[in-house]
Amino acid sequence: MSNKTLSIAIGSYDRTRPLIAGDVEVEGYDLVFETLGYPQINAKTFGDGSLDVGEVSLSSLLQHIDAGSPRYLGIPAFVSMGFRQDALYTAASSSLSELGDLAGKRIGVQGFFGATAMWLRGVFADVAGVDPRSIRWFVGGVEKGVAPAAQDHPGYDVTYLGAEQNLVDMLIADEIDVVITHVMPAAFREGRLKRLHTDVAAAQAREYEATGVIPLLHLPVVRKELLQDDPALAARLLDAFTKAKAKAIVDLERTIVFDISLPTLGGAVEAARKLIGQDFWPYGTDANRRGLETFARYAAEQGLTRRSVGIAEAMAI
Repeated sequence: MSNKTLSIAIGSYDRTRPLIAGDVEVEGYDLVFETLGYPQINAKTFGDGSLDVGEVSLSSLLQHIDAGSPRYLGIPAFVSMGFRQDALYTAASSSLSELGDLAGKRIGVQGFFGATAMWLRGVFADVAGVDPRSIRWFVGGVEKGVAPAAQDHPGYDVTYLGAEQNLVDMLIADEIDVVITHVMPAAFREGRLKRLHTDVAAAQAREYEATGVIPLLHLPVVRKELLQDDPALAARLLDAFTKAKAKAIVDLERTIVFDISLPTLGGAVEAARKLIGQDFWPYGTDANRRGLETFARYAAEQGLTRRSVGIAEAMAI
């Protein structure tokens, strides 16, 4: 009996490359990989529904579920996760140095409902007691001007910038106090910006110790009708992603020659295990239940969803 075909679009990471290369298989299926950016993946999943499996942000998935009659469900293989306090930048001359300093300040973000911004707003409240509604938010391009479509944000003070403005220039001009961006700005490398925290690793360790959560960013989703035809598909996909990740961890731990171009890699792996535990990149709903529940709460509190979406609604397994 011939295999069925699955169209799939995911990023090429150490934990997904064994799948992309064919070193790990999904039982009963041939995978056809499509090279797409995140906007295109969203268009082919939550838009026209033409993609079988695609990598999306957790925020996009919860919004999709909250809208009703979802066509896709999540596979709890979080191919992107990570602490994001390194995404907080201030002017080089700024006196701000910790999360507690951010109450009442002006913060710029590229997307108000981006998963990084949402996690950080939640951390502001849960870890530092800073109400995100006390902050004035500015939405626009980080280093180049764009004109994002304005949205409603009841309870939040949000200004949408025009194409003639960008957040880094505003930060340097003291028109805002902080920029949140997961892409390092050129002005940081030039010494005109600095990170909010002098010791980012210590700040992120404090975050984990306070919350017990690794921020969950991206995960694959699968077309719901495929699960109706093959109820075992969700488990097969999770198994394949888990095996691919396991191969990546083995390579990460090779100390004869580091697999990643980072001369302090061995120490970084040891530090992750000391902070988080043996499995510092966990897959599965149970292993990430607290993180999923936390982000669902953030989504409701911040206005992305009308309610706190239940895990059973969003996950296929």
